[in-house]
Amino acid sequence: MLTLRKLFIILCTICISMKGYCQQRIFSPKLWLSNPKETKSHNQSLVSLNNYGQLTLDVNTLNSSINKIDHNNHLFLVYRSEEPENIISILGRAKSLFLNSDRIKINDSITVSGYNEHYGELLDVKFGGIENGRFWMNPQLQNTKIYEFILVNDKEFTINEIRTYLSLKYGIDLIDPNQYEYDNKQLWDRSDKRFGNHIFGIAKFSAFNLNLNKTVHSKDQDLRIAISDGYKKSLKDGNYILFGHNNKALNFNRQTKESNKRWLANTNMDHIKLDISVPLSKLQNINSDYKLIVGDDKNFKTYKGKVKDSVYIFKNVAFSKDQKSVLRINEIAAELELDVINTCKDFSVGIKPKTPIRSFSVKIKDDKNNVIYNSNSVSSKFSTQDVSSRYYDVLITYNGQVLNKRITAYSSTLNSPLSKKSYELDSGSVLISLPKNQYKQIEWYKGPTKIGTENSIELDAAGSYQVKVTGEGDCSYEQQFVVLSSYSHQEWRVFPNPLGSNEDLNVSFQFEKNKNVDIKIFSIDGKLIKELQLGTLQNKTINIGRILGSSGTYMLVAYIDNVPQIQKIILK
Repeated sequence: MLTLRKLFIILCTICISMKGYCQQRIFSPKLWLSNPKETKSHNQSLVSLNNYGQLTLDVNTLNSSINKIDHNNHLFLVYRSEEPENIISILGRAKSLFLNSDRIKINDSITVSGYNEHYGELLDVKFGGIENGRFWMNPQLQNTKIYEFILVNDKEFTINEIRTYLSLKYGIDLIDPNQYEYDNKQLWDRSDKRFGNHIFGIAKFSAFNLNLNKTVHSKDQDLRIAISDGYKKSLKDGNYILFGHNNKALNFNRQTKESNKRWLANTNMDHIKLDISVPLSKLQNINSDYKLIVGDDKNFKTYKGKVKDSVYIFKNVAFSKDQKSVLRINEIAAELELDVINTCKDFSVGIKPKTPIRSFSVKIKDDKNNVIYNSNSVSSKFSTQDVSSRYYDVLITYNGQVLNKRITAYSSTLNSPLSKKSYELDSGSVLISLPKNQYKQIEWYKGPTKIGTENSIELDAAGSYQVKVTGEGDCSYEQQFVVLSSYSHQEWRVFPNPLGSNEDLNVSFQFEKNKNVDIKIFSIDGKLIKELQLGTLQNKTINIGRILGSSGTYMLVAYIDNVPQIQKIILK
């Protein structure tokens, strides 16, 4: 029987539950563009960043994202870029903000040199004083991938909370470990100041709809973590486990055989198990096995790992908030030694046993999982001059044990150094860059003439070019590419560009139908220099006149049927 007392208890329970639900914070910024879906691969490419794909926006989405922006705002952007180009602009009536992949163009001209790295970056900047601003994202990005954009103008969530959310989601550093924060709680314990470099981790932040199950730091990819089976649904709002290392290289002490690089784990959970993996490419000694040691110098636990695909994985590694967890890797000499010859033209594997061997077999597969060698003889040797495979998986069974190694072929490390086969001149030139310290030698050619030997080159003429890179084992690879004339695919163009101080600027339009056009020219610091209302036109060239100002970069904004498009102008 439902008594009055029982009814009162039920009503109180419902009220308490509803109160907790209603008090749950929900992040609702002024503008938020993101891709919430994770990819299935750990592989880092320009398209994906820590398992999240790039932001894709069609024309309708871009147009619907153009909002009125006034007062003080804070902008957050996660992106990766190969070359400098305009990404996002906030276009105001008399003042604007232009954000390039290598520079923010505002009053104090803040430089963000170093942000346009291949591994991706998180950028945030506070700005104000823009009247009736409109958000514009470049719909024709060639060399930049955008992953998330946030614009806020309230203080319900702290700046550090937003930074922490983006940092963990994409595996990107924050400047200060003290900035890791969620729900008024600081996440990183700095009591041991040896650690705190390249912090990354797994967390559940319900306010941001973030529930990470796996992660890797976007730059330092020595360690990858994933929640073990059976624990993926155990995280509650605010739970986290973070890792930071001691800024040492991943190599091994000759005496202790332990890695000089160590990681400290910080967590607020009573118990969590993770799968910890290390890329085989980071473990240089192919004749070693490895164990993972977790704990302090006196109290620790050891985990045995195994090879899985391209990583060495340690399963079900336990962590707790009550135990200090320092991770290091222990190198163990195997009872077998592989004698490997790995050059551009040859690949071979021989076996050198260190102890008596019985019940022996060896199987080798290529990168397509085809068995290319199978033998039961210890003295056998596999050799090939077909080095088209990117790697070779060597599986050896002996004395009841299993040895599994993946050996990367030198010849595969140099394929297609450039991500594109064609480039376009922007403002009279294009900058093409290759990663630093990846190749022993780089040579740029136009026809038979060598024109450069650095990792980057700036080209100012259309035509056919070639780059030759040389790597380990003197392997080399040559790639052809072309540079196209500026603005060959657009409905309008500016010329001459670069522009002389005594020259008039012209804008040529070639539309399929009549369109209404207004033009504004801004200086590098966002100040309005010139404004023209051109009205309705279709095929017409307009003389804008001279730009009266000092030499440098200017931004021309053409409002075509009220939709802004931007082109950069260089005044010599």
